[in-house]
Amino acid sequence: MRKLTSLIIVLLISLFLCSCMGEKVSKYTSQSSETDESLINNPTGVSEGQIQQPTIYYQGNLYSYSFQGFQTTLASRYALIGVIKDVDLYNMPTEDFCATGVDLQSGQEVYAETTDYPSLIFVDLSETYMPLTLVSNNDSSDVEIDGEKYQTTSTESDSTSSEESTTTVEQVDMESIEALIKDYYEKTVFEVETMELESKTAGSIVYTICASKDGVVQEPNRSIHLKLKDGIWQVVNEGY
Repeated sequence: MRKLTSLIIVLLISLFLCSCMGEKVSKYTSQSSETDESLINNPTGVSEGQIQQPTIYYQGNLYSYSFQGFQTTLASRYALIGVIKDVDLYNMPTEDFCATGVDLQSGQEVYAETTDYPSLIFVDLSETYMPLTLVSNNDSSDVEIDGEKYQTTSTESDSTSSEESTTTVEQVDMESIEALIKDYYEKTVFEVETMELESKTAGSIVYTICASKDGVVQEPNRSIHLKLKDGIWQVVNEGY
């Protein structure tokens, strides 16, 4: 009788342990499935609807990170201009020192050259600096640099005919274009070593740039894109 009672107790304990183990396995499997599904639906780690590209609003302009790497030091011409006041991951900023995008946080220091509209600003990420490039302003989504200096020249006399005033590929002053590119890079931490024309149309020009920083040639080569707008050549994109 005692043996039968002991056997029943052992069986009851075994059933209880199996039940607990099954609940743990089921709970772990459920959590693992949820995690796997989250990684599949959101491989970047950024929630749906959030803005990933770091962007800051400053003096009526938007500055965005173009994924061109980080810097460990800044040139002496860059000074502290303020700190990030607020970060909204779901909306583009519309006030000075407000921001959006991953890696940016309230309180981070912002550096730039002491000019009215710097072409480049930096955010202090403690051990590195993130460069953000001017991408838009109040008047246009393009970056304008010394517009009057780089107006397109024409070999034809003035005419009221729109066809005669239309710029052709042959009329593009490439020396002025290259001077514009050099002026652009003079406002950054990079120095142009060589530049090579990649493509050219009447309204669009792309150059491949070999640039250096502090005497060290940067790899890979960079690319700069210019477009003609209202008779003025403008830098619209620069990066790798």
